[in-house]
Amino acid sequence: MVISERIRMQEQLFLPLEGEQYISLTTFRRNEMPVATPVWFVILDDSVYLYTGASTGKVKRIRANPRVTVAPCTLSGDVTGPTIVGTASMISDQTTITRIRAALGQKYGWHYHLLMWYTTIARRFQRGSQDAWAYIAISAHL
Repeated sequence: MVISERIRMQEQLFLPLEGEQYISLTTFRRNEMPVATPVWFVILDDSVYLYTGASTGKVKRIRANPRVTVAPCTLSGDVTGPTIVGTASMISDQTTITRIRAALGQKYGWHYHLLMWYTTIARRFQRGSQDAWAYIAISAHL
């Protein structure tokens, strides 16, 4: 399969997420029990990107098992569309993180910026120098 064809197929798999505000991200515990959480997201190129607290259960579960599913959902997590099976990976490249932040800021506007501001202030009162956010890429299984 040609790389550009593969990218086009990946993009088509994420079409049900276009225009949605939330996705239900399902990660899996070590015992394979699914845990679904509604999250903000953006689609860039051929992947879905999201962010979450660096020390959350989602991050721990993804590090142990990168298999995930995503589906459009409501704020309360009620799934409203098809489920897409994928693989999650942690993002550490600062250029990519900058692109993700810009896209999230554009999509979610003042809600996103207020959350970032609040987190920055709250971190000043925490001990230690831990990163507040983890950035995650999800590629769909073809």
